[in-house]
Amino acid sequence: MKKIIINIFNILTVTGIILISCSKETVAPEKSNGYKVNIKAVNGSGSTKAINENAGKIVTTFLNTENIYFCNLSDANKIDATPVNPTPDAVDAHDARIVGTLSGETSASVAITYAVGNNLRLLYNTPSNGVVDYTAQNGTFAALVNSATADVTINGLSGNEITASDANFLNLQSIFKLTFKYGETTLNVKYFRITSGGNKLQYQYNAATGTGSYGPVDVYTTSTAPYYVALRFDATPSDPIVFEVVDTDGKVYTGVKNAPATSGFANSKFYTTDISVTPHVFSLSETKAVYFAPGNLVKSGANHLFERAYFSNLGYGSADPATADPTSYFQWSQISSSVNKLTDVPVLFTIAGVSNWKTFGHKEMTYLINSRSMTAGVARYYVVSQSNITSGVGLLLPPDGATTGDVSGLTSGSFTSNINIATYIAKGFVFLPAEGYYRSSWRIIDSYYDKNIFGYYWDCSYYSASGAQFLNFEGTTSSPYYEIVYNSYMENTPYCSVRLYHQ
Repeated sequence: MKKIIINIFNILTVTGIILISCSKETVAPEKSNGYKVNIKAVNGSGSTKAINENAGKIVTTFLNTENIYFCNLSDANKIDATPVNPTPDAVDAHDARIVGTLSGETSASVAITYAVGNNLRLLYNTPSNGVVDYTAQNGTFAALVNSATADVTINGLSGNEITASDANFLNLQSIFKLTFKYGETTLNVKYFRITSGGNKLQYQYNAATGTGSYGPVDVYTTSTAPYYVALRFDATPSDPIVFEVVDTDGKVYTGVKNAPATSGFANSKFYTTDISVTPHVFSLSETKAVYFAPGNLVKSGANHLFERAYFSNLGYGSADPATADPTSYFQWSQISSSVNKLTDVPVLFTIAGVSNWKTFGHKEMTYLINSRSMTAGVARYYVVSQSNITSGVGLLLPPDGATTGDVSGLTSGSFTSNINIATYIAKGFVFLPAEGYYRSSWRIIDSYYDKNIFGYYWDCSYYSASGAQFLNFEGTTSSPYYEIVYNSYMENTPYCSVRLYHQ
């Protein structure tokens, strides 16, 4: 078993380059008319599943079961369908030979032309399409995403034998070792979301083209502290990184950690740090305060999740949202078992291993929007549009105890446009995006007749055999106005958004 030996300090620490193996790809059969490669990999490039912390040393070696895909940058970024494995040097496994036979075609059987002078990108530990996804990690070291690339040039082609310059692999991400603390207490966490305040975090990265997709990264974990996650940032000095955390009791916390002031979070590093977080509650009556889920309800397969990014609109456009997978639109009967006006019976959901998530009742929502006590100068809600992640209108709810400083930049009683939602999420606010609804046809943001306007959220309260109550808000940035309706009802068959809470 290969090893990486790391000395970890109790404060934020940066060490050297690390690579960790991820899932293995099935090797396609070699073709007799393929291209043989024999390339030297140097400088300890490679990966391992084993990390030991000891004596301040870092040792990296290659693993011969890991896949390397070849992307020809000089031929439209085509990726060869057949991966090659490294062969570690018998004396010093810091070095290796990359020896094998390429198919000379893509997985779609499109021919790839190799020629002297072509620039190749070697994709280490990526999927066969070269797209690295950081959204499916579970907080353990073994499940870390860790991919790398090396650019080489073909300097010889004799028959079907390719020779090229040496490969020096560089990691595409850094590894973060995180502990979440409320005061002196280390939290046992079931879920956390990481958001870049400047939208500099990539949840996916296309290693072949060098392009990223930006947005939050969610981690659902059954592990205990510390938690490991691989992240890829555009290095930005002092970028505020926002953490939303759910513990085993369903309490929801937020915290912020600024990127290093001189360089930001660089790739190919190892960071370890404590994240200080604070819980935030919202009153639904004079005697009941709850924690709101960090995202709208999503159904994916047999599981329920939190919507990772605002305006994901999962299931949008399907003929029936009930059959869409995943979906973020639900009928009232999926979230409520209420059968009369006197008693609310919300359906209970288990998310992130925490049971008893449920949606609010009509009286609870009315109290939240219209009656709860707030600090002077702080409104119970603000209708806003966000600026830096995706354009869109939403309802921003300050937590109980929010101060006038917390609502700086927001205007009560009118529409507030172009705000950075992450700034307020870091203070414990809840954002309800206006994602429209489905009746017999889609009405949703970005459609021509209601762009960035309508938000519909079910509550669990009964109105009639065919009707149910809901929260509706709307707003527009073109000629700013807003409206919020919390004392109405509609038929119970449309598909609407759902936001859960935990007590």
